[in-house]
Amino acid sequence: MFAEFLKVLQVNSQTAGFVVFVVSGLTWVAGQFGLKGKAQLGLAIFLGALFGSGFYLSSMGVPATAQDWLYFVLTVCMVALLPSGFYEVVKGASKKAGELVAKE
Repeated sequence: MFAEFLKVLQVNSQTAGFVVFVVSGLTWVAGQFGLKGKAQLGLAIFLGALFGSGFYLSSMGVPATAQDWLYFVLTVCMVALLPSGFYEVVKGASKKAGELVAKE
C-alpha cells in the first residue's frame, strides 16, 4: 500500500509544482483586478482543488477503491492548499524585500 502511495505521490509531484505556479499566477491576476483578502484566498483554494482534481482524474482515472479515494482526497488537498500558502509566502517575502530596499 505504501509503495503504491509513493508511486501516486511521484506522479502527482511532477505536475503539482506546475499547478502551484498556475494557481498562484491566476490568484495574483485576480488581485490585480481588485479581489482581496479572504475572497482571494478562497479563489486560490478553489482553483487549486479544481485543477488538482482535474489533474488526478486525467492521470489516474476515476477512483474505484477506498484506497484510490484516499489518494484522490490527499492529492486534491495538497494541490488546493499549496498554492494559497505559496502565494502568502511570496507576498510576505516581497513586502519584506520592499522594506529592505526602501531602507537603503
